[in-house]
Amino acid sequence: METSREYPIRRFEAGRLASAVDMVVTERQIELDVNDGQLRLALLCLPRDLEALAVGFLIGEGALRRREDIKALEFVPVEGKVVVHGDFDADALENISLRWTLGSGCGGGGRSRDMDSPAYAPLGPGRAVTPGRLLELAEEFYRGAGKDSQHSQSRCPQDAAQEDSLWRQTGGVHACALADETGIRLRAEDVGRHNAFDKVVGLAVLSG
Repeated sequence: METSREYPIRRFEAGRLASAVDMVVTERQIELDVNDGQLRLALLCLPRDLEALAVGFLIGEGALRRREDIKALEFVPVEGKVVVHGDFDADALENISLRWTLGSGCGGGGRSRDMDSPAYAPLGPGRAVTPGRLLELAEEFYRGAGKDSQHSQSRCPQDAAQEDSLWRQTGGVHACALADETGIRLRAEDVGRHNAFDKVVGLAVLSG
């Protein structure tokens, strides 16, 4: 699926109008189908790393707890949907269906009705990192912002061949990354920053 497209524009510069073309990022509505209709949801997103988006979203909503609970995961391009089968938290799935009536695009979504659910239990303290190391990681992230992730299964060949990121090409996407002590490990892009975050989480889970 294409992730950007050229559009004719009129550019005003130095007091003059001129015809030009500009790269504009594209979004697509993708259906998430969990366990043959136990949950169906529209995801408005950049059509890349879609399996990772589905997994990260389900983890973030408390419906999926472990990678081993995923029995099957597939993006079906012709139907424009991600199909996932597995063992999911039934209450969390019900809460998602009640709340996410507008899909996952910016301006949609929802909030939890039951923040006391075990699905939202805090994880506790994480790793310690110095402020200096954080700044180094931020610089590394910026230098390579939007480089194609190494674990995508749903990206098209033309997307993988891109030498530069959509962020640099269009300025129309958010980039997100996961890092450890060695540096940036995973990256993802999406028009919605929450989608980019979910993609990174999903990529981490799917890559072990």
